[in-house]
Amino acid sequence: VGFEAEGCHPVDHPPLDDQETKDRLQFQLYRQDARVAVTLKRRPTQIVVKQGTTIRIGKSSVTGKVVADCESQVGEMFEMFGRIPRAWIVDAVESTETNAIADWYIQNSFLPTDSQLLRIRLRRVLDPAHPLRIVVSGHRARILSDLGLDAMRFCRFEQVNEQGNWMEVQAEAPLVLKLSGELGLDRLDAQTLS
Repeated sequence: VGFEAEGCHPVDHPPLDDQETKDRLQFQLYRQDARVAVTLKRRPTQIVVKQGTTIRIGKSSVTGKVVADCESQVGEMFEMFGRIPRAWIVDAVESTETNAIADWYIQNSFLPTDSQLLRIRLRRVLDPAHPLRIVVSGHRARILSDLGLDAMRFCRFEQVNEQGNWMEVQAEAPLVLKLSGELGLDRLDAQTLS
């Protein structure tokens, strides 16, 4: 927000309790032909996401499921964006709230090294009074060599404040899961999570 004043100047006003009028300016005129030009812009939307990912490594494929709790701290949003590595195929995008998702689609990049953009259009606004849980499911072909952490990342939401990101990795028999190298991860016991 900005303003240009000519023939007047802003004055302080007592604080108001009314939330609707907290962004208020008052001017004292000292010329009859005074004018004020005001520039307004929307507050940036602040979306907070807490997400958990489950990766299951099978004999022939890897499946992934992301459960994301999305909440707007400020502003409104009708669309969410997620990055999907090219190796992954999205099978479903759902919500725990019936009919909350209008539609979704994958927007591919022209560059083969870039990830895919998942666009999720919401049927209702995501605002501070209406949080939403989004569930994204997908799969990829299993890689016979070692899987790095980046190969297991499935969906990462963009333009959000990520407040938590948990990942569970499981290997189906006869496969065995071995962690190696310094991944910079904290290991948690699934029994302690709720």
